[in-house]
Amino acid sequence: MKRFNRLRAFTLIELLVVIAIIALLIGILLPALGEAKRQGKFTQCTAKLQQMGVATNSYAVTYQDKIVSFSWTTTLRTATPYSDLQGAFTEDIQASAAQAIDIIRRRAALNESQMPLPTAWIPQIIYNHLAMVEDQDWSVATQNVICTEDASRQRWTRSWAAFDSGAANPVPGGANPKRWYASASYNFVPSAMAPDSGASSIRNAGDYRTYNGIANPNVVGKRKWADVLNPAAKVIIHDAEARHFGKRSWHSTYPEARQPLLFFDGHVKVYSNGVPTVTGATLPFGQQRKGNAVNPGWNPGAAVANAVSMNIVYANPEPWEAPLRNGTWTGSETTVGYFRYTRGGLRGIDVEGAEPHFPTQP
Repeated sequence: MKRFNRLRAFTLIELLVVIAIIALLIGILLPALGEAKRQGKFTQCTAKLQQMGVATNSYAVTYQDKIVSFSWTTTLRTATPYSDLQGAFTEDIQASAAQAIDIIRRRAALNESQMPLPTAWIPQIIYNHLAMVEDQDWSVATQNVICTEDASRQRWTRSWAAFDSGAANPVPGGANPKRWYASASYNFVPSAMAPDSGASSIRNAGDYRTYNGIANPNVVGKRKWADVLNPAAKVIIHDAEARHFGKRSWHSTYPEARQPLLFFDGHVKVYSNGVPTVTGATLPFGQQRKGNAVNPGWNPGAAVANAVSMNIVYANPEPWEAPLRNGTWTGSETTVGYFRYTRGGLRGIDVEGAEPHFPTQP
């Protein structure tokens, strides 16, 4: 008698159960993998900030306690092969602009037409890091000054040709767009480069892209580390956007923003801006903000008697910037300066204490 062995196949129900189990496991593992990836990028970002902290200290040692800034002046500058950067400057800030472009051209192998010298430019506001790039002998396209979550700048720095042609979309618009190739995710606070308050301080003129004219441009870039009274509570460098927490990024002046901050003593810690009770209003003198939140700051151009937080209008951001609160890039909202405009500037306190009461400077 001949026997036949019958192979047992999966039933439809068993197959569906297996698929359901696999789907459940994927549903459990994917968020964990996503969180691990996010945490990895966050760790890289904090490491970059710490590295920049080391670089700022190294710069101070080399340049006699000076906070990182450009060194060219109307009377002192190094030789440059570019004829348009050799001219006689009437203001130190013009010499700073020429030095910034000199650094970009040399370190990115660009010529005058590829990277022209902007006019009426205060390079310290967004490009102060270039003095650090030069001192540390980094490339202009270095990832050391670009957040791991800053996808646009990551694309820009991969190829000058792609950036210049527009292939590395989205690319910046407006005046002098080519300089954005050498921009950084991270910004120095204005008081690290200019007086704490008064007509020669660096401060927004309403819109987040616009800054007041400086009464004495020759005082910019002369700050010293000795001017800092509370190095463990005073921010020196921060990201222009809060990118690491939540499903979207926020411009650094939004109350919803939460991000790692680099302090003058070299440590990095995450703080939230927190929501002020009244837009533009500060807490009373001597009153500390509750929780892990930064102080709301002040307007360095205002008299102390009327000192309020610096109001900044975040209007029509470009596609590569953080959207407005409603998730679009069209319209405007009033935000607050927070740690970019600490009461008292370098003498002030951003975290872990109440903002002190300092008189303004003339």
